[in-house]
Amino acid sequence: MIVAVLGAQNGIGAIEAYKTSWKFLWKYFWLGILWTILIFAGFLIFVIPGIYLLVSLGFAFIILIAEKDSNGKVSIRMSLKKSHHYVKGYWWQTLGRFLFLLLVLLGFVMILGVVVLFPAAFAAMLNPQFSSFVQSVGGTIINVVLTPFSTIYWYLLYEDLKKVKQSQELI
Repeated sequence: MIVAVLGAQNGIGAIEAYKTSWKFLWKYFWLGILWTILIFAGFLIFVIPGIYLLVSLGFAFIILIAEKDSNGKVSIRMSLKKSHHYVKGYWWQTLGRFLFLLLVLLGFVMILGVVVLFPAAFAAMLNPQFSSFVQSVGGTIINVVLTPFSTIYWYLLYEDLKKVKQSQELI
């Protein structure tokens, strides 16, 4: 999805973005493992460090794909470090925007539940075989709409932080 968002700015279509994304697969996978361990360790220490790390390292996946160093790619360690650098000094604003995104997503899910899924769930009570179909369709609708919206929102937030921090050197 990140490759597709980046590609949309350069006129790259969905199929080309899909083909391009394969070259990031292993680094993305290992970043996911390391990121999860770091966040989990933060939550083990206490909830506050976990939330801090979650927000501070939230842009690492985008940075891994979007940025390039002198070698033409960014290392996993550097993507984590740059994410922390971009958020540093703007942590509360970033948290606020993240919470805003969560509220928008929650609102969408609630509206979808009331308008579409609640009547369908009632129909599913009358016909139990219809229940799994309703759950499947509801989950698909939520994923198809919310995943691109969330990715674009997070990417635009990353772009804003990057512009602000562009003149500052990474320590």
